[in-house]
Amino acid sequence: MSPRLIVVAATAICASGLAFAQGPGPGKGGMMQFGPNNAAGWSMMTTDERTVHQNKMHSFKTLEECKAYMADHSKQMAERAKERKLTYAGPRENACEVMQSHGWFK
Repeated sequence: MSPRLIVVAATAICASGLAFAQGPGPGKGGMMQFGPNNAAGWSMMTTDERTVHQNKMHSFKTLEECKAYMADHSKQMAERAKERKLTYAGPRENACEVMQSHGWFK
């Protein structure tokens, strides 16, 4: 399967609006899925940026790492929105806290 096809398939899965697969966290049967309904700035990211964002979110070992990344990500998305004369409302929920509640961080 080509890398491009994998990215397209991953994007389609994310776009389905699923927040979580079954299970409490990485290595425990579940992977958080990011899509237009739960990833702030989704519409302002390219397909490749969405994949990088999802992979980055899956890489965090601590809540603090996650929150620092999300603060920077939110700032970047707000800047993009301003450049495009769009309104950026920010995330609908705190993804880092949701991930923590599902056992992703210690």
